[in-house]
Order: sequence, then C-alpha cells, then structure tokens
Amino acid sequence: MESNTTLGNTRADGAGTGTASRIPFHPLADAFPLMPKDELEALAKDIKANGLNNVIVLYEGKILDGRNRYLACVRAGVKPRFKEFADCKACSPLAYVVSQNLRRRHLDASQRAMIAALLKPQVEVETKTSPAASDVSAAILRREHTNGATAVVAKALNVSPRSVDSAAKTLANGVPALKAAVIDGKVSVSTAAAVATLATAEQEEVVASGTKAVVRKAPESSGTPAQAQQPSGRRSRAGQQRESRARRRVDVPGQETLHIR
Repeated sequence: MESNTTLGNTRADGAGTGTASRIPFHPLADAFPLMPKDELEALAKDIKANGLNNVIVLYEGKILDGRNRYLACVRAGVKPRFKEFADCKACSPLAYVVSQNLRRRHLDASQRAMIAALLKPQVEVETKTSPAASDVSAAILRREHTNGATAVVAKALNVSPRSVDSAAKTLANGVPALKAAVIDGKVSVSTAAAVATLATAEQEEVVASGTKAVVRKAPESSGTPAQAQQPSGRRSRAGQQRESRARRRVDVPGQETLHIR
C-alpha cells in the first residue's frame, strides 16, 4: 500500500530538489500532511508563472502556515515572502493552523482524528506556557468538563475524544505505512488502532497486502464483528453526508464557528 503523504516532515528541505535546508516547519503545522508530489509540482508551476499570491506565515522562527507554498517556491526558483504571526487571545497559533488548513482541505473524520492526536502534545504545552492559548483552552475545557487536552483537540477538529484516543494508539504503536493509510483516507482510525495491536512484522505484512486485508484483520485483533470495521473510502451515503456537514461546520478554539464553503 503506497502513500504520497509526507507526515511530520520537520524541515523545509526543498522537497528533494537539492536546495539546502533553511526554515524549519512548526510542529503545529506538521500535524497536517503535505501536498502529494503531483499537486506540489502543479503549485510550483503556478507560482513560477503567476508569482506567490499568499505570503508564508512564520511563528517562533518556523513556518506556521505555507509549507507547501515554501516548497513550491523552492522548486520554482521564486523567492518566498514571509510575515510574522501576530499572537492574540482571539486566535492562538493552534486555532490559526486548524482554521487555515480545514478551510482548504476536505478531510474525513479519521484523518482529522489523526491530526488531533498529533496536535495534542502541543496543546498541552501551550496551555501551560502561553497565556493566550491557555485562555482559549481553559474556556473550552470549562464547556467540555472532561478529557483535558483531548477535549480541546477533539473539538477543534470536530471529532470525538474516542477517535482521538484511537488515533493516539495508532501513532504510538502503528507501523509508518499503517499511519499513512489513515492520513491518506484509505483506512479508518478505529481499524488502524485495532491492527496497531499486532506485532510490527505482522502489521507490515497486513498493510502490504492492501486495504481489504487491513480491514479483514482488524476484527481479529479487536474482537469487533467484521461488518463494523469499514475503511474511510467505503462509508455509507448517510455517513458521507454526515462527513460533509462536519466539514462545513468546524469549531476552532478562540474563534467563531467556521462555515466552510
């Protein structure tokens, strides 16, 4: 099962162009996958022809928003333009990253749960160290009354805390190809969490056999009936409609509800 997704790429390295590393990616931005290579190439061609329309946003000396634009500029030989993120109580860096990425992307619940689990450690740090982020997180925690940082990221990505826990198990115990399968929307996070309980070699063998093999193996690992395990790409019509509504209405910490069109 091959994947075009780059997950957790922490350096703006020119995407293999040979250009020296210059500006690192911020951990909050790294929770979201980079563009597939073909889309990045298309973006590079567009920037070369029309220039960079949206500047790249920096925070703490790292790229908070605009990793793909940066890499495309490197590929196109166009000098990137930058601006600093202005932190404020109304919009923490976490809220900004979630807002910007969910406005642009169509991600299913399992993909959002994986992103939420990747963001959770950053939320825990921000809540302790950043007054702005602490105010935002505390306000949400008062409404949620449970689960700590899990509640914050679950609400931000519009998924359930249970899905975030499944994603955390997948990230902690899953082989890279299994994690990528969820990020790519090929396997549901609940299925991946079940398969992640297997030994490393068995996981690799199952994932290499394809999505159907992963789905078949999950019930054996979790004790769940086979029909309850369903990959992201095979949701019912009703499930797809729920996903569509969820993508249009996303609650972001420190901001009004976003209606994404």
